[in-house]
Amino acid sequence: MIPFYLERNLVEVDADEVYGLESRQKVYKVIDSRKMDKFLVSFNGKLYNNLIGWEGQYPPKVILTTIVNSEKILLFDGMIHGYDSAIGFNRRIVVRGEEQKYVDKQNENEFEVYMSFMYDT
Repeated sequence: MIPFYLERNLVEVDADEVYGLESRQKVYKVIDSRKMDKFLVSFNGKLYNNLIGWEGQYPPKVILTTIVNSEKILLFDGMIHGYDSAIGFNRRIVVRGEEQKYVDKQNENEFEVYMSFMYDT
């Protein structure tokens, strides 16, 4: 199931082309309102083996910014979305760590972003 807040920013792609093998997942490419698909990734959280995770007691937040027109897309905010949001953070008093720019191990900072969701047949 696609997160409702991302429906207009996802376009389905062939999982076999993305993963190179037959998959039981639905795969979507993230695009902005102009169909641009190259993003800078910024986040609040901590990197664990190149994965974004919790920092201290606060869940991560991930924002994509389109390179061409600087449009921002909230990809995930653990204080709003998913299981961890049930904890009931008071958003007025939460001060997260400084927003960081994501750079991968090859020192790349521009990305095409894909999301996948399992489905049962």
